[in-house]
Amino acid sequence: MADLVSAKKIEELGGHLGHLRSILHPSFKPYVADIKNRVVFIDTKKTVVKLKEALDFLKKHKKEKVLWVGSKVTAKKFIKEIGKGLGHPYVAEKWLGGMLTNFETLKKNLQRLEELKNKEEGQKFKAMTKKERQLLQQKRERMERVLSGLVNLKEMPEIIVVVDPAHEEIAIKEARKKGLKVVAICDVSANLDQVDFPIPLNDESRSALRIVLESLGRCFDPNFSLKTETKK
Repeated sequence: MADLVSAKKIEELGGHLGHLRSILHPSFKPYVADIKNRVVFIDTKKTVVKLKEALDFLKKHKKEKVLWVGSKVTAKKFIKEIGKGLGHPYVAEKWLGGMLTNFETLKKNLQRLEELKNKEEGQKFKAMTKKERQLLQQKRERMERVLSGLVNLKEMPEIIVVVDPAHEEIAIKEARKKGLKVVAICDVSANLDQVDFPIPLNDESRSALRIVLESLGRCFDPNFSLKTETKK
C-alpha cells in the first residue's frame, strides 16, 4: 500500500515543506532534507519509509481497538470521516484531560450522554417548560460535541493514531502512560521520541495529509476513501 503514496506525490502536494528552524525539535533532525532561509524541508523519501512501517504495523494489528485523534483545523474533518467510515472511535474536537487515564469517568460521561438523548425522546421531555427543554438540549449538545466520536469506545484502546503530537500533547502523554502504541503524523515541532511509528509530514498541507490518512484508513478497509474536499 505504501507505493500508493510516493515521495514525489507528497512533494507535489507540499508535504515536504516544514516550518521555521526555530521550532525544529532535535528528534526530528534525521528526517530533514535541507534548511533554506531558516525553513526546514522534510525528506519525503524517509516519509514514505516511515509510512510503510506504520502501514505494516496497522495491517498486522487491524483487529485491535484503534482511537483516531486530530483536533487541529487541517485534520478534524478527516479524522471525523475516518472514524465514522471505519466505525472506529475518534476525537476531532478538544481532547479532555483524563480520557484515557480516567477511563471509568469517560465511560460514565458517555452513559450520561446516552441518558440525556433518551430523556429528550421520552414523554417527560414534552411536559417540560420551554426553558427546561432548552437547557437539557444545550447540555446534551455540549457533551455531544466532545464525546460523540467516542460512543462506541467500550474498552481501553490499544493503538492511537494522532495528527500532530505536539498539538495533541496531553493525548500522547496519556497514551504513553497507559501503554498504547502511538502512530503519529509528525511535523517538525514534534517530539518523535514519544511516538512508536512517526510519519514526518507537513500536516498543514491538507492535500498531503489527506492521502496519508487515507492510506492509514485502508489498512482496515481496502476500499476506504476520504470524501472531504481539500481547499484549492
